Amino acid sequence: MTSAFIDGERTNDDTTGIRIQGVVNVNKILMSLATALSLAVLAPGCKGPVLFSPGGALEGPEASLSEAKITDDGVIQLETRPRDPYSVNVGFVEIGGAIYIDPAPARARYAHIATDPQIRIRLEVTRTIDPATALAISDAKTLARFPAGRKVLKLVPR
Repeated sequence: MTSAFIDGERTNDDTTGIRIQGVVNVNKILMSLATALSLAVLAPGCKGPVLFSPGGALEGPEASLSEAKITDDGVIQLETRPRDPYSVNVGFVEIGGAIYIDPAPARARYAHIATDPQIRIRLEVTRTIDPATALAISDAKTLARFPAGRKVLKLVPR
């Protein structure tokens, strides 16, 4: 059984790992990060992020995010600031087939998105670059799925 203290609460889960407020599966995110590391090692010419180190423009074929079939939480490569691309690996939450992120306001990526919500992402499942727009969410039901006080953004296809 996995057990941890998260936000002052003890959480337990014997089958899928640690869950934060019943939403984010940490084990799946860690596995996705391991996959991202493997891809970074296998693709040394990639200009995108490597684990926790930011990168520049994501490279690869573009596709429509609406074509992606998202069925679970994971990690994406997020590119912000189109004029001077900045990319990072971030966790996402899937709700009803849509992608949601909660970038911390103190991080550079949040400041970039606040200035220009036009982003590009690379999903592990498609490996294509998907243009999207990051929209702030105020829906109480959706916000309840995230830690209190977080700035939640929904990524919608452009």
